[in-house]
Amino acid sequence: MTPRQVAEKLPSLLPANEVAFVYGREISGLTGEELDRCQWLVSIPASEVFPSLNLAQAVLVCSYELFVAAGGEERKRDSADAPALAGPQLLERFYEHLEEVLGEIRFLVGDQAPAIMRTLRRIFGRAALEPRDLKILHGILAQMDWYRRRALSAAGPPIRWAAEKDVPEIVSLLETCGLPAAGLSMRNTRILLARREDEIAGCVAVEFYEDCALLRSLAVAEGYRGSGLGRSLAGDAVAEARRRGMCAVFLLTTSAQDFFARLGFVPVGRDEVPTSIRRSPEWSESFCATAGVMRLGLP
Repeated sequence: MTPRQVAEKLPSLLPANEVAFVYGREISGLTGEELDRCQWLVSIPASEVFPSLNLAQAVLVCSYELFVAAGGEERKRDSADAPALAGPQLLERFYEHLEEVLGEIRFLVGDQAPAIMRTLRRIFGRAALEPRDLKILHGILAQMDWYRRRALSAAGPPIRWAAEKDVPEIVSLLETCGLPAAGLSMRNTRILLARREDEIAGCVAVEFYEDCALLRSLAVAEGYRGSGLGRSLAGDAVAEARRRGMCAVFLLTTSAQDFFARLGFVPVGRDEVPTSIRRSPEWSESFCATAGVMRLGLP
């Protein structure tokens, strides 16, 4: 795009949105990573004989086109209906989610992956996405990931939502795995159960507190460990939290930090945990004093 084309677009976006012009260094310009974070790429048409402009000249040309597009001091822009676009943080979270899912389904592989991701950034960057648009796109990606996990676990034990009658068996599995079972019930909790015929293979529970969820009681029977079942159970629980509009999922763990880190959870301080979760039955268990706290932010 030229500076004039950009300047003509801005009146419909301001002041509902913040727009920044990012200029490169005098010697080396912008890096590839810096360019990836920009929604529009602007170039100034120049003479083939003297094609280069220094930084000050580039700023001057762009600023002048903005001044002209705004009509100088006389033009007043009516921007009451201008949409509020998604900001850089929301966009980066979307791009991270997009790259993660496309990597999992093997669309982004090999040396071409960075170039493809850069192209996708530019495609979505031109779309002037609003926050509600990103929510829909996140939902599509979450559903894609759900089907991917289902395909991977097709040969494994089927996963379903547990019923009240399943709770005693689930408690028995948790106790066998050395995990706390106190306070586990069907009230305010969804429990996923993996079972093959008469044998319970694994389980996970997710409790909902206001706008956050607590992942707990993830257990896999010894004969099914290493099969990816734990990852499938945790992924389905997170998908349910996302479907319910939760903004984050928290958990407590004493020995599985590395496993949950591979799922995107990061360690956080206890003061970052909402009060409603700190009042949960699991939080009051004695093992909580030595357990680490982890958090997964949800788009």
